[in-house]
Amino acid sequence: MVPLRRRVKGRGGEGTAVIETMRCLSDDPPGDGAPLLDRLFASECAHRGGVPARAVAVKLAPAIREAQWRTAEGWEADVPHAAELGQAISTSAAMGSDPPQEWIEKLTTTVSELTGRRTRLRLDSDPVLLAAVVRGYGTARQVLPAGVVESAEALLARRPAPSEAAEMAEALARHEDQHELSGDFATAAFAASVPLDAVCAASRWWLAERWLPIRGRSLGVDPELVRQARLVVLSTRVHGDVRARAMALEAAARNADRLVVDTVEELAAAGASSSKRRTTEVYLWRASSSVAATLFAMANIDPLVAWIDRVTGIATPSALVFQAIFGLGCAVIAFAVVKLVVGLVKLHKDVEMRGFDSAVELFIPLIAALAGAILHQG
Repeated sequence: MVPLRRRVKGRGGEGTAVIETMRCLSDDPPGDGAPLLDRLFASECAHRGGVPARAVAVKLAPAIREAQWRTAEGWEADVPHAAELGQAISTSAAMGSDPPQEWIEKLTTTVSELTGRRTRLRLDSDPVLLAAVVRGYGTARQVLPAGVVESAEALLARRPAPSEAAEMAEALARHEDQHELSGDFATAAFAASVPLDAVCAASRWWLAERWLPIRGRSLGVDPELVRQARLVVLSTRVHGDVRARAMALEAAARNADRLVVDTVEELAAAGASSSKRRTTEVYLWRASSSVAATLFAMANIDPLVAWIDRVTGIATPSALVFQAIFGLGCAVIAFAVVKLVVGLVKLHKDVEMRGFDSAVELFIPLIAALAGAILHQG
C-alpha cells in the first residue's frame, strides 16, 4: 500500500514517482498476436493518456500501419472490418492526424450496406464492434444512421456488462444528438447490482476520465462511485482483459501528475503543516471569542451591575465595583491577546521561552487590569 494525495501547488517533483499501477500496465501492452481492433483501441488509450503512456503508444504504433494495409488491400465489407476501420479513424485522430477521407467514405458506405441487408453477424451482435463503429462516426463528425441507433438501443435493452456499457457511452457521447442514449449507457455502466471487480472498475474510471474532455462537464454519477473505481484499479492488478488494461492505463496516465507517491519526509512535513494550521485556527477562535464576550460585557456594564445589585441586595454599589469589573475585562482581553501571540510564536518560530511565556501571561494581564481600573476611575 502507498500513500496517495494530490500534488501541492508549488512543490517540486523531488520525492515523487509514477504510481505503481502505471508501471504494471505499461509492462505488457497487447502484442502482434492480439486482435487488431484491441491493439488499435489500446493505441488510442495510450495516446490520450499523454506523456506518461508515451512508451506504450510507441510500442503500439504498428497497429495503425496494419489498419492502413487492411483498408487498402485486405478489405471486406463486413462488421469486423467496419469496426476496425471505425477504431482506426478514432485512433488516427488521437495520434494528432486527420483520418483519410477515403476511410470515412468507406466506413459510411459499408455501414449503410450492413444495415440494409440481413447478415449472420449484425452490428449489435458484439458491443465492442458496435462501439468502434459509433466511435469512428463520432470522430469523423458523421450522423449515425438510424439502423446503428436502433442497434444501440437493442443492445441497451439486453443489459450489457459495465465495460461494454462504458464503451458504448463513450462512443455515443461524441454525437450531439445521442446524449440521452449515451447517458443511459453510462447509467448501465455504474449499475449498483454489478460487482466491482478490476475490469468493471477500470471501465468506470476510464469513462469518467473520457467524459469530461468529450462533453465538457463531469459524468453525472455519484463521485463516490468514481472514487471507489479508482481505488480498486490502483490497489489491484487488471489481468487478462486487454481492453480493460488499456482503459486503466489511460485513466491512470491522465492522473499521473495528480496522484503521486511522496517520501516519508514530505508526507511528515505536510502533516506537520496541516497540524499547525489547525492549531492556529483554534488559537484565533479562542482569542476572538474571549475578546468579543468581554467587550460585550464591558459595553453593558450598567445592566451587569444592576443585576449584581439584585443578586447581592446592595442598592448603591460603590465605584470600586465598576472599577473591578472594568479592570477584570481589560485583564481578560490582555490575557487572550498575550496567549494568542505567545502560542503562535511557539508554534511557528519554534522558540524556547524558558519560563518567559508564563511570566508574560501573568504580568501583562495584571498591568492591564490595573490600567483599566485607573482609567475608569479617571
